Amino acid sequence: MHWLSDISPGVQKAKSDNKFYAAMRDKEAIEAERKNISRNMEKQAKVIERLADTEKNLLAQVVSICSLLSLLGGCLRGALSGRM
Repeated sequence: MHWLSDISPGVQKAKSDNKFYAAMRDKEAIEAERKNISRNMEKQAKVIERLADTEKNLLAQVVSICSLLSLLGGCLRGALSGRM
């Protein structure tokens, strides 16, 4: 004899409903967590993109400064060799 056959149909339905709603709460909690993780990943991707752009700009500035220093060094060498 099955254990559910000893329980009234109203109690069976209540137990089934409780299981269903517990499963729905779990599903909604998982979905909310997934959305939060997705949102955080999007924010982090934007930060990484901004950092990559900043790095590119800083490297361009370093190259420019190195070029200027090289030119300045050449000018100084020329000026110093003309005086000697």
